[in-house]
Amino acid sequence: MDAGWEAAAMGSPGVELVPIFIALLLAASSLWVYQDDSRRVRQGRGVYFSVGSLELSTPGVWAACCLVLWVLAMPLYLTCRKAG
Repeated sequence: MDAGWEAAAMGSPGVELVPIFIALLLAASSLWVYQDDSRRVRQGRGVYFSVGSLELSTPGVWAACCLVLWVLAMPLYLTCRKAG
């Protein structure tokens, strides 16, 4: 059996760690958002976003949105944070 074929059949080393890395990245960035917005709320400068009936105004809501919809919520948080 060809050694190259065996390596391909077994998968690349570390590929099974990718989902774990992504989960850790999501958790860490959501925790940072929670801590950052909590600090800003205590200073009276909380991050706020509203469109229609959707309102993101508390650290918990921001963190939950970042955890579930990171691709949309994290850039939105950073943009609103900068504007505030």
